[in-house]
Amino acid sequence: MSEEYRFCIYTPEKIVLEGMTESLVLQGLDGQLCVQAHHMPALFALDTGYIRVKQNGAWRQLVSTEGYVDVNYNRAYIFVDHCIEEDDAEKAEAELQRLKATERRSVREHKRSAIKLARTLAELNAKDKRRRTPKP
Repeated sequence: MSEEYRFCIYTPEKIVLEGMTESLVLQGLDGQLCVQAHHMPALFALDTGYIRVKQNGAWRQLVSTEGYVDVNYNRAYIFVDHCIEEDDAEKAEAELQRLKATERRSVREHKRSAIKLARTLAELNAKDKRRRTPKP
């Protein structure tokens, strides 16, 4: 077993994952980069992609947006806008599709309501004009 070091993945909302790891594989702007124990101090920009974390000999995969990683003193601090487990990403995609379908229905319902309102207003205006028009 290789040496472990501390890591933490932060988003503006929460700490997504923290603990000890043997290795991190991240999507940098110039390609993948691997961080292992005793890595030289560095600051890397991250692109949208996967973050792979090796813990107890097994790999976990997360999906993240762009950000950066600060590697220093045998620690890695990852700062990204959004990050979720890959399994959660599939659920999130399904939920996104459901919400888009609901939004399309809502837009159609809104248009129908607007048309119905316009008709009702036109009818009321016509009745009001007839009422105001003097009878000969």
